[in-house]
Amino acid sequence: WAPGEAPARPLLPPGLVPYAKRPMDVGDTSLRALVRAQLEPLRELLVASFGRVWPADLVGPCGAACLAPNATEGRAFQFVFNDVQSTGSVRTSRINFFWYAAEAQFQAVWLHPLPFSFLADQA
Repeated sequence: WAPGEAPARPLLPPGLVPYAKRPMDVGDTSLRALVRAQLEPLRELLVASFGRVWPADLVGPCGAACLAPNATEGRAFQFVFNDVQSTGSVRTSRINFFWYAAEAQFQAVWLHPLPFSFLADQA
């Protein structure tokens, strides 16, 4: 094909892939409250295990006890992935956590996964 002339063709017919199997939209914040509800009771354990890297939007308000001033110890960040266990009718998401040292190094977050994750059934 000449540049700009390649036809765009759908790989599958419209509607064939059920919503539950579609990849997560990185802008979807619908699980934020669920994640916080799960992490808040674990706050002390998370801080003891990984340090003061937990922002209030993940573990609830606890100030410098959870997140070092100016995030000098880095920051934990969540990513939500569509889990392989999802079926056509039940969407299961895997919530993984990563660490990054400074805001300017956020692009390197993938290099530092925290050994902590859980599944969420979004049925």
